[in-house]
Amino acid sequence: MKGIKYEIICIFVAIFLIFPGVYTKEENISYAKIRGWTPQNSGTTQDLNGISFINESTGTVVGNSCTILHTTDGGNTWNAQTAGPTYDLLDVSFYNATRGVATGYGGTIIYTLDGGNNWITAQEGWMIDYYGVQMVTATTGFIVGKNSIYQPLVEKTTDFWQSWNSIIFYLNGNEGLLSDVCFLNETHGFASARVWNGEGAIVETVDGGASWSVIFWTSNGLNAIDFPSQNVGYAVGSNGIILKTNDGGSSWNFMSSGVTNTLYDVSFPEEETGRVVGSGGLIISTEDGGNSWSVEYSGVSSTLYGVEFVNSYIGFAVGEDGTILKYVGDITPPQTNCTLYGYMENGIYINNVTVFLEATDDLSGVNYTMYKMDDGEWQEYSGAFVVSEKGTHNLTFYSVDNAGNVEEEKSIEFSIGGKIEMQLYSGWNLCTVPFKNNYTASSLFNDIEGCSIVLGWNASIGDFNLYAPGIPNDFPIKDGHGYLIAVKNDTFFNITGMPIENVSVLLYEGWNMLGWFKEQPTTTASLYGAIPYCNIVLLWNTTTGDFDLYAPGVPTDFPVTIGDGFLIAVSQEGIWHGEG
Repeated sequence: MKGIKYEIICIFVAIFLIFPGVYTKEENISYAKIRGWTPQNSGTTQDLNGISFINESTGTVVGNSCTILHTTDGGNTWNAQTAGPTYDLLDVSFYNATRGVATGYGGTIIYTLDGGNNWITAQEGWMIDYYGVQMVTATTGFIVGKNSIYQPLVEKTTDFWQSWNSIIFYLNGNEGLLSDVCFLNETHGFASARVWNGEGAIVETVDGGASWSVIFWTSNGLNAIDFPSQNVGYAVGSNGIILKTNDGGSSWNFMSSGVTNTLYDVSFPEEETGRVVGSGGLIISTEDGGNSWSVEYSGVSSTLYGVEFVNSYIGFAVGEDGTILKYVGDITPPQTNCTLYGYMENGIYINNVTVFLEATDDLSGVNYTMYKMDDGEWQEYSGAFVVSEKGTHNLTFYSVDNAGNVEEEKSIEFSIGGKIEMQLYSGWNLCTVPFKNNYTASSLFNDIEGCSIVLGWNASIGDFNLYAPGIPNDFPIKDGHGYLIAVKNDTFFNITGMPIENVSVLLYEGWNMLGWFKEQPTTTASLYGAIPYCNIVLLWNTTTGDFDLYAPGVPTDFPVTIGDGFLIAVSQEGIWHGEG
């Protein structure tokens, strides 16, 4: 509504200028997550004292040396307006987009009929100071302050400051000043007051300002008053005082603010939701009608003299050194998108996948993003990361904005597999499919160029299962098993898929045909030593068209790589889980 400065509070202002941002924290106050306040470029270094917005876009700010700033784009740009007087302006009130009035020291009253393009001086140069103003209708308005002998003073107009009447009275016999004014309608209004000795009062009129009576007295001076409804009102002042009425001013209760700063202005767009500004850049807010207050991060140490909220989500604060802050309330959580980068075949990423998370929030902005892989711990996202472990992964993520809104968890599943290029030579080849698969002998036959026969060893009967064109003996291709493949010419067989995590191959006494499915190579000697009751390991040599043999007393060891098949002879039954 406005910011006020006068001699009585100079010492307090000086203290807070020396120690900016000083306040105390009590049990009923918390530090909010909200970071919704952002600085606006005012284009001036003059102290700004008063503010009036008619909607989210259009508003006017006034300050020292008759500074007047106007915006029509919600504070993105502020345009200076000119007026004749040079006195400090302390408050401003617009009834609509065109009609507004500003007041200040030296009895200054200026008004505009065209949104501030032209300001008309109604009065200046008097030994009067005005601290608050309110236009109740297009023609009726009130200005409050003090006269030259420190008497509370009210000016009332019914013709939009073509003329006005002065009402002078005492505060229970005491000199003082009226710091702010708030009318509920043309007849019923309130004003906050500062008494000459530093105490405070609230005064009320029910006859349109013709007479005023003191309805509340306090030991702390009051600087501002605001009524969001007919019944609920708030007043603020020195030493962190906040008062509240729930019965239209009949009674007032102290609300514990949790701070000791001087509070200069208050704005409640709704009964339960409001903000108070004060010395040291302090902004406190409540969402429960003043029962609890949270300190909001203003980002400045300059004293704030004025605050106005158009609604619960859009507000502005002004203060020293040309400070203008805008608040955009945020009740919408951020949105996080996940992008995966990597080479893919058949719906499977091959090898590394780069994960990129991007969160957006058009209001308060993104504070942080959290993620976890599979059943791992939550981590704060700091940049793109690489997932290389093969398998099916579940990435869960969410973001939190600067207003504390938490996005619902999202998840994305992706699979990282492998790819090998298996060279098959003309004739017989002993190999395995080293990835999870749904192959049968017939489908494998069809996928291998020039394939003529697929043989699968049936260890239970000690003979081969054969598939070839015209022989309707199809059989499944199993994980961990080896197969003899006959091809007509040298060829390559490209395989992609998910890694095989484990196998359970029943080993029969005698010969068994297995397949190495792991990326890590092994040797025939390692297989021999790892498989219980193993007597012999045979590895097919496509160059010689015969087996390479490893057994005790045979000194030659042979490498075994992914995709290789091999024969083993065991003396007892067992189960092979991929040891080797």
